[in-house]
Amino acid sequence: MRGLHLEIQEDVFRLTKLFAINNRIVDCEETIRVELTDGSSRGRGEALGVFFAGETAQSIRAQIEGLRSDVEAGLSRQDLQHALPPGGARAALDCAFWDFEAKQSGCSIWDLTRLHPNPVSTTYTIGIQSAEQMALEAKSACIFPQLKVKLDGHEPARKIQSIRRVRPDASLIVDANGAWSIDQFLDLLPVFEATGVELVEQPLPSGTDAALEKTHSDIPIGGDESILDRRNYRQVGQFYDVINVKIDKAGGLTEALALANEVRRSGKRIMVGNMGGSSLSMAPSYVLAQLATFVDLDGPLHLVRDVDHAISYGLGGELSPPTRALWG
Repeated sequence: MRGLHLEIQEDVFRLTKLFAINNRIVDCEETIRVELTDGSSRGRGEALGVFFAGETAQSIRAQIEGLRSDVEAGLSRQDLQHALPPGGARAALDCAFWDFEAKQSGCSIWDLTRLHPNPVSTTYTIGIQSAEQMALEAKSACIFPQLKVKLDGHEPARKIQSIRRVRPDASLIVDANGAWSIDQFLDLLPVFEATGVELVEQPLPSGTDAALEKTHSDIPIGGDESILDRRNYRQVGQFYDVINVKIDKAGGLTEALALANEVRRSGKRIMVGNMGGSSLSMAPSYVLAQLATFVDLDGPLHLVRDVDHAISYGLGGELSPPTRALWG
């Protein structure tokens, strides 16, 4: 694949309001967008990176710039998997390669991945606020039958109970982003069982996963921060029932698909998640969602603006498939 020109752009997307998770509050998202062109075909990819691994838009851009000469000299998507580690830089480039291959060949991403675009519906994520504010947001998100609730160590039981009272109809996922100790988690489990929580994601900090080994829970436990790629999965995947696969964490759609297939072969379930971003970030994740039981792709719903040819969100949280003009 020779004669490619690499372009790198930074973009800032403002959020509709402050968004808080355990130990992190943001009001905007800084993204890196990569474009690959040979003069007639153009492929694009977007990434925010992995904030809990210390990645920033600046560090991602620097990694991509460091690989510019190789990309423009003919580096392939397969070579890319070894040229950069998992993370935002490889993710943006990898997704741009997929888009370029689709555009240049005249095939769709569905032809290239041999997947079928079945309908996809997302959860709606509620960030950490007071119990009253979270209940109000849950009630106002009535078109979404699935809610993902961010919790930390401050009144987690009261918050999930408040949400359940106003949304008795909703499927609830709890995401702690590693906020609790094993003792705190075990104390909360009866509350989650009583409120009908269907999945608890990353209850413990990354690196303490083995503490879950003797946990007896009727609720599936999901791993997110602990598992970026197949290497991490082989180290700690045994402690989880559901694996949250994200394009940015895995370093692109190539590794994300490989990880998802390995997880499924081992009998576990997939959640496809996102680090935020525009519809350009959601598009390759829509492909990945074809392998998932749980789908969390509501990133653009929290943005003041989206990109052109954006994915639309309908009743029940159903996403429209990405158009060729957007990606793939």
